[in-house]
Amino acid sequence: MREILRGHIFYSYESLHAYIDYCSTYVLDGVKYGYRICLITSDATYTKVHERVKPQLTKEQLELIHFVPSELVYQIDDEINDEVMMQRHLGFLRPIFKLGVPVRTWSEVTSSERKGNGVEVLINWEDKVQQEIGKLWLTSVCAYEGSQLSGPTMTALLRSHEYFLTDRELVCSPLYRNEESRCYV
Repeated sequence: MREILRGHIFYSYESLHAYIDYCSTYVLDGVKYGYRICLITSDATYTKVHERVKPQLTKEQLELIHFVPSELVYQIDDEINDEVMMQRHLGFLRPIFKLGVPVRTWSEVTSSERKGNGVEVLINWEDKVQQEIGKLWLTSVCAYEGSQLSGPTMTALLRSHEYFLTDRELVCSPLYRNEESRCYV
């Protein structure tokens, strides 16, 4: 993931250990290259990643990492739609973008398949994120617990992300189709 300067990455994870390793490496690499990092995760994930990266970073470098509780962005109920989620997301990111530096986001997306129109909202949301990434200097990982995804949801996510990451490898998404794709691994 070090070489990806801009892109939308779907991460389907099985191992929490691998998840924390990837997230920590993503943060460290981003800070090393001068990125601002926005972690949109659970408190527990943030704590584990912060404990892992803190000994390797200076106080100034730690200030490059921003935390947003994932439930503030991804809480889906009967009232929510992809437009509301986008406004929430951009609301957290706008102050970071105003700093004029590249941004990396890591989003821990909780499964919403059991909640009414949750899948449709998430897929529409992911399509909007892909459009925004095309406009912004942004690298974004969307992490989903693989065992919580149905086949149709997994297929839809592969279609809306340029890259596909598993606990073992990073590849160009086999279902992503866009003439402007910069996918290389």
